[in-house]
Amino acid sequence: MSTLSVVEDRICMQSKQTVRLSSQEILDCDANNYGCSGGYVNKVLQYGRNKGFILDECMEYAGE
Repeated sequence: MSTLSVVEDRICMQSKQTVRLSSQEILDCDANNYGCSGGYVNKVLQYGRNKGFILDECMEYAGE
């Protein structure tokens, strides 16, 4: 979640637009990164480079 926050900040700095990215997508779809048990910044960034991130409004955080 903290990695997505950094990505959101970078997008805002470059485009002057506020975005909210889906942390639920990372928990559900990035099977290589330990889900709710932690994870690695570099793996989240690599996932984003490979597949992109979706907006929070498309897949809201469910808490699981």
